Amino acid sequence: MTSPSDGSPPPQPPPQPPPRPCRSCAPFAELLGSTRPAPRRLDWGAVCDAVVCITTRAARERRWTHLKAALEAADLARRCTLLLNERACDLEGRDCDRLDACFASHLYVIQQAAAAGQRRVLILEDDVYFDVPALPGALRACSRFLRTRLPFSAFLFGGVYTEMKATSVPGVFSGRGTQAHAWLVDVQHPVWAGALASDHRMPDVFNHEHGTTFLLHPDVAFQRSFAAGETSADRPVYNLAELPPLHKALTKLGLRFGMRNCWEGCARRTNSLVRATGSIRVALVVLGVLVGLLSGAVVALACSWWAWARRGRELKSTISCAAARDCAGDTARGAGTTCG
Repeated sequence: MTSPSDGSPPPQPPPQPPPRPCRSCAPFAELLGSTRPAPRRLDWGAVCDAVVCITTRAARERRWTHLKAALEAADLARRCTLLLNERACDLEGRDCDRLDACFASHLYVIQQAAAAGQRRVLILEDDVYFDVPALPGALRACSRFLRTRLPFSAFLFGGVYTEMKATSVPGVFSGRGTQAHAWLVDVQHPVWAGALASDHRMPDVFNHEHGTTFLLHPDVAFQRSFAAGETSADRPVYNLAELPPLHKALTKLGLRFGMRNCWEGCARRTNSLVRATGSIRVALVVLGVLVGLLSGAVVALACSWWAWARRGRELKSTISCAAARDCAGDTARGAGTTCG
């Protein structure tokens, strides 16, 4: 750009307006209405400094009624703040896709908690619900674990566990897990400082690969399926490229058969298998062996049945031939036998 002839500085382009705010925190009652007392008071304060549930304005029609009931039943409504996303945006407020917006929302909660001097925050997603009768025991187990002072980046109350190893606390395992929708995060753990600069776009996968994770089993938090009447915009999104090879293959297989997520039944069975075998990789090998043995047994039974049926046909044919010979002999002797 050339300078004006009078020597004054060239005109500057007008400043760009800052990005519109896209997410903010709101009290439970402001968005979901007044709450009723929980059937049973639970001491969530013993395990976390804050509870934040991530939601979107678009989820109001389909999810908020279920979310309110789930949080009330778990005695979380009185403690919970909602992180409301008006639109999909990154941490700077710029428009982005839903995958990056989900990552940004989890990191936003972690950063805000750290800035407030908090240590542990329970982060929920708006499709969560709980096995309420099991929650008192789950909180006792979590409290006992916290008293060990073992460092952790995340403590999962549910999800899909891929590795599990028993600890000194009954019901608590070290390992790895994904599909985190109710997880207790230690916001001061150093791993979270590198999350934003990583190549990951899913916070639970980042933690799966780099964090120090502990898991509650039996799990008590699950995701509600909103598949009925859903549109493509409602479906879970994955960044398959960042999943470990085995998990990528399993996710692709599930998506091919219309399984968009691992709901409660799937999670319970998967986690029980991993609990028994130590890892999902070993569990798949064991299942493969069992399927192979079962297939072999079926083939052996089929072969035995075929051989038995063949012997039966041969015996029947032998008896028929012998009877025919006897009948022919009687006829030749004039015994008057009628051969059919």
